[in-house]
Amino acid sequence: MTRSAAFALTGLSLALLACDSTPRSRLETELPDATGPATDATGPTGDAANPATDAAQGSPDAAGPGTDATQTPDALVSADAGPPTDAVAPPPPDAAEPDANAGPPEICNGLDDNGNGEIDEDVANLCGGCGAIPPEGCQAWSIDLTQTADTQTLNPNRVVGLQGTVTTYAERDIPGAHCVFQRADAPAPDAHLGIVTLTTPRITLTQVPTYDALQASIRYDNNPALGPTQLFGDGETVDIAAGGGRQIGPFTAQLPAPEAVTGTSADEFQAAIDVLRGTSVVPTQLHWQPAQDPATGGAMRFFAGGSRQAFNRNVYRGIEHYQLQATLDDDGTLEIGPELSPIHLPDSAIWVYLRRENNQRVVIGPHAVDLSAASRAEGRASAGAAAAEAPPFDILEPSPDERRIDGGQPLTIRWSAPPADGPLTVALTTFDATSLASTYVGCQVDDPSTGSLTLPPEATADWPTGAADDRQLTIRQDLVTVPLPGRDRGALTVSYSLILTLDP
Repeated sequence: MTRSAAFALTGLSLALLACDSTPRSRLETELPDATGPATDATGPTGDAANPATDAAQGSPDAAGPGTDATQTPDALVSADAGPPTDAVAPPPPDAAEPDANAGPPEICNGLDDNGNGEIDEDVANLCGGCGAIPPEGCQAWSIDLTQTADTQTLNPNRVVGLQGTVTTYAERDIPGAHCVFQRADAPAPDAHLGIVTLTTPRITLTQVPTYDALQASIRYDNNPALGPTQLFGDGETVDIAAGGGRQIGPFTAQLPAPEAVTGTSADEFQAAIDVLRGTSVVPTQLHWQPAQDPATGGAMRFFAGGSRQAFNRNVYRGIEHYQLQATLDDDGTLEIGPELSPIHLPDSAIWVYLRRENNQRVVIGPHAVDLSAASRAEGRASAGAAAAEAPPFDILEPSPDERRIDGGQPLTIRWSAPPADGPLTVALTTFDATSLASTYVGCQVDDPSTGSLTLPPEATADWPTGAADDRQLTIRQDLVTVPLPGRDRGALTVSYSLILTLDP
């Protein structure tokens, strides 16, 4: 993976936090909420107030076919963790050197041509589609059919969601950093997928788009509304048909349902949570029943994400957060040892799940629709009281006491010595409550010992000044990364983020 691609996955893939309960989809923040409980009210079951699926709210389920997700669970995402926008996926990176041992070259077609478990990597645009971003922007949608492992049901009113709209995107090097510049605008009223029907041998669900003019957002609801419903059984096929809208035309697809996740234990999930939080040093295992038919069983995924608030000074706060995402060998056992928790966060909120899934991507010109059918077993725990700790490093400029920004002028950002040697990600995000436009400038600083970075004038050119607007500076550093042992692929990363709300 090139530097450009790696940076994109660190930052822009977080934009899958798209559709939140406001019209303003959240961009560039994987900062989980350490202050509130991980309850079903905002949780990964898809029963939250957000009309989009939980996959479109930032769970790894939304990462797209064949990819290891990099999102935070929606149950843990802070409502004020970052200014919102609609951008969604990694941009095309710089061309990599050819690998003589690689499979066929990847082409932009919604398929995994080279057989590496990823779809259209290095060749898709920011939305997962093909070609340049059109003037009206490209769109990424999700149709996520995730059934709970215990009841074998999904919430049929939460399955279609707009992951994001990207209007402009650019990369450039500035002194001391490599940066991306991105803008997203509110979707047009008819920029939806049209009526979406989901048909199985059991039931037909009709998903109807609704445009909220006040919030300038598109949501999908089942018509008529239903309670938790079993859409599919093991191995059944879901027929998907969309009527098309302004930007994306009609399409059909067939998605095979995976085998349900069975054989899990609530006690085992709790033991895994204790180890990952660092409240237990006793190694534990998660068990499940391997797929009876590996050819149709679906891919096994594991996710753990959590955070705690380290300090909170209203407009200035610090978050310690961690994520473990993995693609598992479907052998029925996952080892979780204390070596995966080198930094203990015993009071963190946390969400842990096992997920068996089948995925597809429908590419329609510059746009893309990610389809997923899955079964998920999970465990969750709420956060404890907020810590009152001094941060391991500080934002020095803009001053947390003044926080004043001059729009259209260069912006110097300074920080004290960070706790680790690795690169920093410096992100500036805004949301204009009048135009409903969001902007993001994210820079990777490879040498944080320099202590400063000056953003060019275009970084603040569209600086919103209204009382209802959002303006935020985030500085993040990954403190440690621990890979999973054995044949399972994935790693736990512990990070620290400083978050400063800015004034006009």
